[in-house]
Amino acid sequence: MKNNNKTREQLLKELEKLNTKIAELERFKTKRLSGKQAGKQSEKELTEKTMLLDYVINRASNLAIATTDLDMRITLFNPVAEKFFGYPAREVLGKTVMEMHLMEKVYPERLEKAFEIVKKTGEYNYILNQELQNGKRVLSSRVTGLLDPTEKLVGYVLFHRDVTELVLAEEALRESENNLRTLFNAMTDIVFEIDYNGRYINIAPTSPELMFKPTKETIGKTLHEVFPKPEADKFLEFVRNCLDKNEINTLAYPLIINDKTIWFEGRATPKTENTVLYIARDITKRKQAEEEMQKLAAVVKHSSELINLSTLDGRMTFLNESGGKMLGIEPHEVKNVNIWKLFPII
Repeated sequence: MKNNNKTREQLLKELEKLNTKIAELERFKTKRLSGKQAGKQSEKELTEKTMLLDYVINRASNLAIATTDLDMRITLFNPVAEKFFGYPAREVLGKTVMEMHLMEKVYPERLEKAFEIVKKTGEYNYILNQELQNGKRVLSSRVTGLLDPTEKLVGYVLFHRDVTELVLAEEALRESENNLRTLFNAMTDIVFEIDYNGRYINIAPTSPELMFKPTKETIGKTLHEVFPKPEADKFLEFVRNCLDKNEINTLAYPLIINDKTIWFEGRATPKTENTVLYIARDITKRKQAEEEMQKLAAVVKHSSELINLSTLDGRMTFLNESGGKMLGIEPHEVKNVNIWKLFPII
């Protein structure tokens, strides 16, 4: 009975060992299967990434991309590069970048300098101008190093992006700004933008001597921070009336600047829903001339002597009150009178 028990215990131990071996085998099998699945998954991901990269480089990208080895020989030339430079990939693969750039009239010294900078800083940026039959093309270009998984330099990558429209737009903007600056320099008017609350938004650099306060002390301030209250109230009402009615308004007013009285004619035009473009013109000389004319008109009107104006053929155009009384001519009859018939030349 004792021997049977020992045999049974031995069998149980052997069975336990066998179960342990089976479990280890199952774990090994599972691990091996997992490894295979992981390998398949990695292979699948690598394929997907390769397809995506190929799509970006050859189809979706608006960049001309070329890669080279350390000897500068071209190893990749994508379709956008073919379009930009006019050469099919089959004709340039294996050629050096120097050969390509000579065809584009970019001298080797410039390219050698670019690669030296890439070795030191990791990248180099430059502008490439192309003369085309229908104008020019401007390419924003960049050279970077091509590194392997160990961060070792194995070649170079050249990127080119067409920035012609951007450059032309910038040139047009600069020309417009220069024209506007020339216009402002030639203007003798004050030009500024002001909002519904009477705050100065922008002030053009024209005739600073006509500003009530210097531009630096005015920009960003309100009318009530710049002018005395009576003037500020009048100007703010004028601006708001212009915006409320959405119409162009004019206003004549005097200001004392540097101890001199200067007359202005202000013209406000709605610019946005909340701001107006205000142009103020110095009309002092015109105002003075008008005042002189008014004084002269008063002298002529009240003179006791006969004063008249007439055309060369004698048709009377003006006759003062004293003259009308002397000749017995009513004001409405003046234009029907010929001065030569009244005073014939002897």
